Amino acid sequence: MSLKEQQTQALETMAQHEETIGRLYKVYSSRLPSYAEFWSSLSEAEEEHARTLRGLRAGIEDGTVFFQEGRFHIAAIKSSLGYVRERLAEAEKKDVSAPEALSVALEIEKSFIDGKAFAFFESDSPKLRQVLLSLAESTSEHVRIVQSAWDRIRKPIY
Repeated sequence: MSLKEQQTQALETMAQHEETIGRLYKVYSSRLPSYAEFWSSLSEAEEEHARTLRGLRAGIEDGTVFFQEGRFHIAAIKSSLGYVRERLAEAEKKDVSAPEALSVALEIEKSFIDGKAFAFFESDSPKLRQVLLSLAESTSEHVRIVQSAWDRIRKPIY
């Protein structure tokens, strides 16, 4: 597989990951009507992330978007995607509580930040760095929003 094909595959896998998170949040929106607007907003942002990542494909094809070989670890992204798909399947089949949904969302959002998925490398193209910076900021904001909501509803343990 050529480097361009690897890069295209990595971006598509990341886009699928974002898209699947968006679908999970959409299910949470329907399962938790009192939080519908909250989850819908997050879902729309995740879908926008997927579109943004897919928008880089043409740049990879024409060489204006590039990143360091081995920059994204497909196996790790696929593993995380599998986890999100499992949470999605569970949410589609059974009721979910607000604390449970918020805990899952917090874990997913923090994993990208903690895993440094959006860390920048000098060999990345300026366009890619810009997109990754935007995604990192958005993901950090999601962590803050979800953490705040979770903090508001959690019950003190005595």
